[in-house]
Amino acid sequence: MNSYLLYIFITGMLLSVMLLGIKNGLNSANRYLAGYFFSTSLYCMSIYFFLFSNSVPLVAFFFSSIPSIYYLIGPLSYFYVRSIVRDDSKLSSLDYLHFLIFMLTFMGSLPFLFSSWSNKLMVAENLINGNMFFTKFQTNVIIPKKLNQLLRPVHTIFYAILNWHLLRELWKKSGMYANKSQYFLIRKWLFVLICLINIASIAYLFGLYNMMSLQNKRAFQQSTETILFIIVLSYSLINVCLFLFPKIMYGLPLERHFGKPVESTSVLQTENVPTKEEEFHPEESTSAEKQPFLFLFTESYLATIQLELEKCKNEGRYLDPVFKLDILFLDSGIPLHHWTFFFNEIKKQSFIEWKNSERIAFALKLISEGFLDNHTLKSLGIKCGFTTQSTFIRVFKIYTGKSPSDFFKTN
Repeated sequence: MNSYLLYIFITGMLLSVMLLGIKNGLNSANRYLAGYFFSTSLYCMSIYFFLFSNSVPLVAFFFSSIPSIYYLIGPLSYFYVRSIVRDDSKLSSLDYLHFLIFMLTFMGSLPFLFSSWSNKLMVAENLINGNMFFTKFQTNVIIPKKLNQLLRPVHTIFYAILNWHLLRELWKKSGMYANKSQYFLIRKWLFVLICLINIASIAYLFGLYNMMSLQNKRAFQQSTETILFIIVLSYSLINVCLFLFPKIMYGLPLERHFGKPVESTSVLQTENVPTKEEEFHPEESTSAEKQPFLFLFTESYLATIQLELEKCKNEGRYLDPVFKLDILFLDSGIPLHHWTFFFNEIKKQSFIEWKNSERIAFALKLISEGFLDNHTLKSLGIKCGFTTQSTFIRVFKIYTGKSPSDFFKTN
């Protein structure tokens, strides 16, 4: 159990790095989810070493540098949920007030953080020996120990209420969204995430209550095995959810489209796609052009994406051997995770499958025009964007059931 607990927390930290590594991860709500995983895992690791490690240096390091991290967990989970519900991952100046308690606890712990290593080892040794709230040494000069203990459950409950309020807001606005399957995916994911976060938080509060009442580490360990199991199970399920539903990372959140203007305005005129100016000033647009400020792949937005894709096809960009999804992003300004969702959920094929099908269609066109009368199969493959002849033949056979030479002979 103890080793598995540490494994889960390390996995959470790795997941946070993975979330930031995904395209646009730093510019989307993924950064809040990554921050939540990282801060939660780091804080829980400090609790783990405090409860189960007899290493004085490890306890001294985590106890002196990590405790204030707890006050990041609630705000980061709230900003993640809000970014998806309201389709906006930006923070206003007032949003930084959510980090006020964290800043106060962090600044209050600076004197202890920069105190001598021997002082930290002395406090850690007392913690390991059973004095869970060693009162002789003050580790925070701004927030007293008892107030800190009281603030944590209040802080947890406050952000639990905020998250449920956001989910209720999403639930009430179901009629706003044209793409119902995507809306239900978002709602289901947020419901599961908030439930698991709340279960872990409630278990933590019970554990905190036991810690305050028992004042003894050994007695606490014996009485909280069930609580620890619930916490481990909750965080394990959150980690598993990300692996089982990769759309959460790639298809969410759906940020506003601030891409390059589309050359043809017919789609914008007929489908009433809100311009960037109208999104910031929706009240100034006419009633015929008004649509919900928040959207999840509306039909007009899908038409804009399709128009960009047709433009790419007409220019023959898919025939470039180095043509990748990044090029669609750079040319259109439409976020990469929007393109991924568009191909996987709307077109029901991956980007690679779409690219190969277009290349084979072009190859068939060239064959019908007599390209192979004067050129080799290798030249045909290169003309269609394939870097090797073997890859061209393999893909051609997948889409036609025949090799290029057999197809040429029979047609």
